[in-house]
Amino acid sequence: MPNINPPTPQPRPHHYRFAYRWIPMLIYGSPMSAAVCHSTKEQLLKSWMIAGQELAPDAMQPPDGLDSELFPFTPGTDLLIITMPAPQHSTEAYYIGIVAPHPHDEKTIRYFVLSHSDANKNAGMAPGCIRELTSDGKNFRSMDFVKPTKIDFIMAMRVLCGDKPSGSFCIVPPRRCSQVEESGEKEEA
Repeated sequence: MPNINPPTPQPRPHHYRFAYRWIPMLIYGSPMSAAVCHSTKEQLLKSWMIAGQELAPDAMQPPDGLDSELFPFTPGTDLLIITMPAPQHSTEAYYIGIVAPHPHDEKTIRYFVLSHSDANKNAGMAPGCIRELTSDGKNFRSMDFVKPTKIDFIMAMRVLCGDKPSGSFCIVPPRRCSQVEESGEKEEA
């Protein structure tokens, strides 16, 4: 019997790596963590280019739409919202949200990605899924059916920040982007 469901296209490597590998590696395992949690658009554009350096030229994506906003989130925290280039495939990010405490502490940073989800579209619901990536490499699917708007993402993060990370997860430790190719692993999205 033929497969009734068409295969879901894989996320574009540059887009996926930036949201799920590069920025988490910088905030959880880098001396630049505090600076990254307060990135300007110019800093993000540089990071986007660096994150794509290991890719084949045809896999690099333009940073169209990449932007950032920083503002107070809760007493004692700031929120950096990163607007990503428009997603085209499942698991690609609409937005990244980094909740950073005062004083800076890598262990208590909360890192959220509002990503595109084909499953939600098939269910006739909002096409967003929030994932939380933690410093120990866990990737939680934290909330489904979120409208892919900045305000809905912020409201959902306010709810999620009231709880410890939870939901179904896979373990994918933060590491250099090139380690995935070297190991021959397939990434679980």
